[in-house]
Amino acid sequence: MRKKGLRCVIAVMVAVVVGICSAGCAGKEKTFPTYGTDKSFYIAGWGSPYAAEEDYRLAKEAGINHFLVVEAYSPSGTFIPTDSLELNKGAGITTVMHTNNDYGKAVDGKLSLHDTDYKDFSEYIDRICYCDEPVYSNFSTLKEWAKAHDEKYGDEFTFYVNLMGSYMRTEEMGDTAETQNYDHFVDEFCSQVLSEIKTGKRVLSCDMYPFSRRNGRVSILTGWLYTLEKLMYSAKENGAVHEEFIQVTEHLTNPKATEESIRYQAYVLLNFEVSGLTYFTYSSPFEDYKNSCVNLNKSQSLNDEYYYVKTVNSELRAFENIYLNYSVDGVMPVYGTENDYDVDENGEVIGNPLMRMMRRSLKSVDKVKSITATEDTLVSDMTDKDGNKAYLITNFSNPYDGNSDVVDITFDKKAKYTRLAVFRKGERKVYEVKDNKFTLELESGEGVFVMPA
Repeated sequence: MRKKGLRCVIAVMVAVVVGICSAGCAGKEKTFPTYGTDKSFYIAGWGSPYAAEEDYRLAKEAGINHFLVVEAYSPSGTFIPTDSLELNKGAGITTVMHTNNDYGKAVDGKLSLHDTDYKDFSEYIDRICYCDEPVYSNFSTLKEWAKAHDEKYGDEFTFYVNLMGSYMRTEEMGDTAETQNYDHFVDEFCSQVLSEIKTGKRVLSCDMYPFSRRNGRVSILTGWLYTLEKLMYSAKENGAVHEEFIQVTEHLTNPKATEESIRYQAYVLLNFEVSGLTYFTYSSPFEDYKNSCVNLNKSQSLNDEYYYVKTVNSELRAFENIYLNYSVDGVMPVYGTENDYDVDENGEVIGNPLMRMMRRSLKSVDKVKSITATEDTLVSDMTDKDGNKAYLITNFSNPYDGNSDVVDITFDKKAKYTRLAVFRKGERKVYEVKDNKFTLELESGEGVFVMPA
């Protein structure tokens, strides 16, 4: 593991934990905004636990508040509830019903594939997953389902469809050569399907697992940030919330997860105004999907991944009620000074290709004069409804490389910031700002939420 920036971690920089103020500043300090406790992240698990009360309690303890349950049907097409619904309810976990993608039986105007009235299960569920990973040719069916759902359920249940990322095959994105691109795919989903949700909550969700292991080396998929950026702005433009998936399970070329890789995914997603996360997978019955959070062959059989997820969730829960009061105005990529990037004829850094693929990245951040970082870094410029500022700062270097990141921020003098509240690994600490400058060192895979005053 490479060690760098032999400067102290946040706390030792210039500051002491607040409560202590320099002489003469009493009564002049700006206060940090305060928020209620009514907002929380949607955090789901894909794959239910072993069917025992204690196993569901452990899931709740790990920060899971939703599980997706795939419907089972009798020959007559009537929904048969399983023990999962009662077990979820008993643990304080809400069920997301997954109808299992059966397009073959879809007919115009039909709500779903069978005669189930989901109002019969209102005590268990709050959203219905009509499809996971549709392709463009499925949109006409999804449009009918969305329309029927909205007419029947309004805002009682959320209409939920989970999209693929930009790794899709071109023929899945459109029906002509001109339309077979990811921008078109997302735009058409929003205009054809989400537009039919007139009453209920709109969700724009995607799963794109960024890590790929080949020849012993873990790399990050080039289109990841472009996908997140496209979905964030599309959600804003269509009155939707943005949700994403996090890879836990080792499968295909996705490597075994670490605590750092899970934390890294979570904070990168938060940079793009994500309000909901789904862990793939919490459990899995498939042999080639290894190292989920729990095993299904024995009650209370917890893997290391369970503890990683529990740790990261506890960190996110510590500031969710604050973060969810802010919107992301944009994301600025900062190229690491210790990465030997080329410069083009205009003096622009030709840096990380993931960052370069972003189409609406910021060149500057409000109230900030300059930011430098030793590793590639993401900085989100955030504002609440009252104009208060916040920043989400993430070490974007590959967490499998183990590199720490020293970030130097110089604030605008006009901002007159004297203190920063920093949320880091589940703790809130307040530091003084000296001469408009602030320095922190981020560990591998780490992100922080920063509020100035």
